[in-house]
Amino acid sequence: MGSTYQTIDVPSHLLMAKTQNKIPLLSTIGIGTAADLKIARWKAQLDEVETDPRSDYHTISYSIAGSRVERLDQNTAPLLPKTFYIQPGHYSGRFRSVGEIEYVHFYLKISSFKELVKSAGYSTIDDDLPDAFGVSDPTFSAIVDACINALMSQRRASRLELDTWAQVIGFYLLSNNARFAGHRRSSAVRALSKPQIAGVLDVIDERIDEDLSLATLAGLVGLEPYEFARVFRKTIGTTPHQYVLERRTARAQEMLLTTEEKLSDIAFAVGFSSQSHMTDVFKRRLGITPRQYRQGR
Repeated sequence: MGSTYQTIDVPSHLLMAKTQNKIPLLSTIGIGTAADLKIARWKAQLDEVETDPRSDYHTISYSIAGSRVERLDQNTAPLLPKTFYIQPGHYSGRFRSVGEIEYVHFYLKISSFKELVKSAGYSTIDDDLPDAFGVSDPTFSAIVDACINALMSQRRASRLELDTWAQVIGFYLLSNNARFAGHRRSSAVRALSKPQIAGVLDVIDERIDEDLSLATLAGLVGLEPYEFARVFRKTIGTTPHQYVLERRTARAQEMLLTTEEKLSDIAFAVGFSSQSHMTDVFKRRLGITPRQYRQGR
């Protein structure tokens, strides 16, 4: 019997190794939810391991720090800090690390990626990702680092934020992959009609305390999530996630000025994942904390 990663609901990383130890899980985001993107952070020295190809997720492994990882089933360059391994969901591979490594796995739902390929206007029949190990891409590193910084500090990231990052990561992989080059059909991005956008904004305000998803909002106007995100931004000038943060911040400001509710209660009442999440958003958007905002009334 070999070792495995701690049990999570992403079957691509039930790994078999030569040791009996579990590979330690440091933190997760989105695990156990229906979000299109799930993230797990690990730190370990890997003996020989083999990935299980029975998965509904593409996996992007991003090495943060530590030693190198060698691929044993192919003759490729090693995985070094700030490089990637892109593993399609139905592929397997054998690996080992030389020393301890710290890395993050991004699990991107295969069905969501296929939808992204279609919604983005790509006509290629092959909608799978290529198997790529030891990839160095400074732009993608910057995107992934921003995602880690935005999400890993939160106790519970919202569905909308995870779905948005899934689209950012998925679209970058799609648009910068030679397999899909030349297969995109050009199409203008239309705007939502006034009744459509009014209906969406009303629902956001009415359900501001809920964990909204792109699929939920897109369903209001009969669009797929990726297409909805594009037309929403065309219509409003910002992403659905940023608009929801704006509305949550405004609602929190109102409650801070007109009630004596505790900060934590206000945070949950307007849909923030925690008081610290609300504080982070206030600092970024207003330059002050919620407490400072209330004290200045």
